[in-house]
Amino acid sequence: MPDNLNTTFPGADTQSWLKTHAINEVECFVPDVNGVLRGKTLPVAKFLKSLDDRALYLPSSAFLVAIDGRYSGSIDEGFAYSDPDMRMVPDVSSLCLAPGSAGRAYVFADTFHMDDRPWMASPRHVLKAVLGLYEQRGWRAVVAPELEFYLTAPNPDPDRPITAPVGRNGRPENVQHPYDMQAMEEFEAVTRRLYEHAAVVGLPVETLIHESGTAQLEINLLHGDPLTLADQVLLFKRLARQIAQANGMHATFMAK
Repeated sequence: MPDNLNTTFPGADTQSWLKTHAINEVECFVPDVNGVLRGKTLPVAKFLKSLDDRALYLPSSAFLVAIDGRYSGSIDEGFAYSDPDMRMVPDVSSLCLAPGSAGRAYVFADTFHMDDRPWMASPRHVLKAVLGLYEQRGWRAVVAPELEFYLTAPNPDPDRPITAPVGRNGRPENVQHPYDMQAMEEFEAVTRRLYEHAAVVGLPVETLIHESGTAQLEINLLHGDPLTLADQVLLFKRLARQIAQANGMHATFMAK
C-alpha cells in the first residue's frame, strides 16, 4: 500500500476516502457492555446512504446478550418483552481500513432512539456522559490502556484444559519467561503482524513485552482521549484474535 494513502479517515470527504481505498464493504461496530462488537456489515453504497437518511437500525436486544451468547433477562425466561429498533449512527471519525481484508473498512457507531435520544445502554454513550461531567469541571480525562493476553493452542473441546501454543522452536512454552526477549521471539509471526495491522488502523502502540504467564504478552497504547482509546482497545482485541487464528493459535484476554 502506498505510504501517502491515509489508512484512517482524515476527516474530510467520506465518499472520496472510501473510493480512494476501493472500499466495497463496511463493518459497523456497536460495542456492548462486555466489550463484544455487535453490529452489521453493509455494502459501501448502503453505508453512504445511511449517513444521509439515517436509516440504519439494530434491534435493541443486542444489548441484552450475555458474554456466553445467550439473552439475559426476559427473553430467556419467556416473559413478554418488546424489542424496538435502535438507530445506528456511524461515527465517521473512527473510519479505518480493515487490515488484511482488501475492500473492507471498519467504523464504530452510536445508537439512538427514533426521537434521537441516546440509547443509554450503549457503553459509548455512557462514556461520553462521564467525559461530559469532567468537562463541566474544566477537566480533561486521559487514559493509557495496558492490554494483557494469552496465546493458546487451538482448543476445540471446552472440557479439556487450555495449553500453550507451539513456538518457533517447535516446542510449547511450559515455564514463565517474564520480560524474556528470546521467549517473545517464539511468537514473532504474531507480534510482527500485530504491529503491521495496528499501524493500518491507527493504533498508537507503545511497547510490547512477554509477561509473567506462559505465552502471556502485554501491549501498551499511548495515552490519549478515553473514547478514542476505548474503541482502539476493542479493535486491538479483534486484530489479535484474527492474527492468532491465522497462525494456528488462539488469543484470549480472560483473566488468569
